[in-house]
Amino acid sequence: MPSNTQKKNLFNKSLHILLSIIIIGLFTACPYSEVPNEQPDPTIDPTIDPTTDPTTDPTTDPTTDPTTDPTTDPTIDPTIDPTIDPTTEPTTEPTSEPTSEPTSEPTSEPTSEPTSEPTSEPTATPSSGDTGSLSYIDSYSHSDIGKPWSGVISPDGKHIYVAAETPDAVAWFSRNDVTGALTYSGRYSDANIDGAHSVTISPDGNYVYVAAVYADAVAWFSRNDVTGELTYVGRYSNAYIDGAYSVALHPNDDYAYVAAGFSNNTVAWFAINQMTGALTFSGKYSNSNIDGAYALAVPSSNYLYVVNQLGNSLAKFNRNPSNGEIFYSEKYTSTNIEYARGVTVSPDGKHIYVAAALADAVAWFELDADAFDELTYLGRYSDVTIDGATSVTISANGDFAYVAASSADAVTWFSRNQITGELTYMGMHSSDTIMNGTSCVIISPDGKHAYVTSLFSNSIAWFSINN
Repeated sequence: MPSNTQKKNLFNKSLHILLSIIIIGLFTACPYSEVPNEQPDPTIDPTIDPTTDPTTDPTTDPTTDPTTDPTTDPTIDPTIDPTIDPTTEPTTEPTSEPTSEPTSEPTSEPTSEPTSEPTSEPTATPSSGDTGSLSYIDSYSHSDIGKPWSGVISPDGKHIYVAAETPDAVAWFSRNDVTGALTYSGRYSDANIDGAHSVTISPDGNYVYVAAVYADAVAWFSRNDVTGELTYVGRYSNAYIDGAYSVALHPNDDYAYVAAGFSNNTVAWFAINQMTGALTFSGKYSNSNIDGAYALAVPSSNYLYVVNQLGNSLAKFNRNPSNGEIFYSEKYTSTNIEYARGVTVSPDGKHIYVAAALADAVAWFELDADAFDELTYLGRYSDVTIDGATSVTISANGDFAYVAASSADAVTWFSRNQITGELTYMGMHSSDTIMNGTSCVIISPDGKHAYVTSLFSNSIAWFSINN
């Protein structure tokens, strides 16, 4: 297994390569979507794309082992003690339960493309009178939140939490629900969460979970719902989740899922102790079907979706609600979603959306009820307005979508047709100073404000949403 230093170098090298491609594109006035062989011809029927294999049957794939029983997987050694970890551990490591860390350590596809291409200038921002549009208010920028990949808002709307890779930290902000303003309140920074990359919160708001890509770990924290402060409770660290990019919780039951695509091409699942927030490893699926597993979506249905940045694919899994286990079902593979890095499901559960960084695209899918819920590609929007699309977020009412475009240094918004799932471009806000390398968009529960994290500005900016 690569050392943490090697993984950081590889990770940063891949980021530099991506940036180099982007710079070359800019100097040749040729966005990714126009590079020969890099983007699909919009007239090409994706159903006959030779790279598309939406009907893959794992039962005929000799490399697929959907039983994912760690007791029979020769690569799994359940006796491994995750407390023996090459990263720096806290001084109060546990002496018993191998999957738990210390109890406390507070530190302060249809046959054609959609017709929703923009008709206005790419950098134009619509008037503030457009419903769903964003108006910039202010931002916070500091090395305390260096390279913030991900953020989440508490269910009560009082606090926002940001995973910051450079300081190995999770930071918290208090939020004014009238003005939307954020006030930095504190952070937890430790090698326990080396390379903090993803953060999520339990549905009841009591616990926060952080996936740490260089620590090969997922950590959990208790949350003070008054101050927002987090108290470190423990973590699970093991080679099973080498390169833990993201963590997601099922909204209605007791299981968490971690995508670890650095070298293992893995999704692991964990049982959640509702009293303590602790995670217990329950099993994993590892296979090249999810090459470069990067981000997860776990809707309230019994499905799970994974986007795979190296495989240019979206995979669908069936999920057993009684024990959290997942079973590979199918995947869509195409340069339509090249370097897929973000995935979300609409609030009504009808459509799945994927952000693809090298395709400069956001694509939409549905489950075909007449074909046993087969994953079906419907269309996409691809344009320099979402150059380097990294994540996609749907508003709570399902009417709008917001895309973080890291290479465009922009947040771009779309109206959403709730029947067809189609997205129609509305406008964007771009700034290479306060939003350099946008990474994530967070929408407040009341739908009044949006928050955008940016990697190279070390920042989080807030906007009002015109309703």
